[in-house]
Amino acid sequence: MINMGRVWDIEELALRAMGKTCEEKDEFINDGGDINDELMNAYGIGIDAYVKIIEDLFPFVPPIEGGEALAWTGQKDNSLYHAFIDPKAMTAIVKKKADDESVTFKR
Repeated sequence: MINMGRVWDIEELALRAMGKTCEEKDEFINDGGDINDELMNAYGIGIDAYVKIIEDLFPFVPPIEGGEALAWTGQKDNSLYHAFIDPKAMTAIVKKKADDESVTFKR
């Protein structure tokens, strides 16, 4: 079972993928917007299917070191994560700890 924190992060990812800015995403959430309606209009699927797709895509996202991109946690983290990031803010929108078999790409 996926924890609700990750589901909320995936909802944020969905809203950002649909073109909403951080401010628009926050407004949508604060106004009680229905993520299922948004996903159905954009992709023809609900949140459960979207969560499953994101979970299935994680292995295809190259792992990154925690550090800068995951700094929002308030702690330095050198663990490896598969993460969908906001490239402008350099923060993870949704992340999953990488397993030991992941390959890390360095610049």
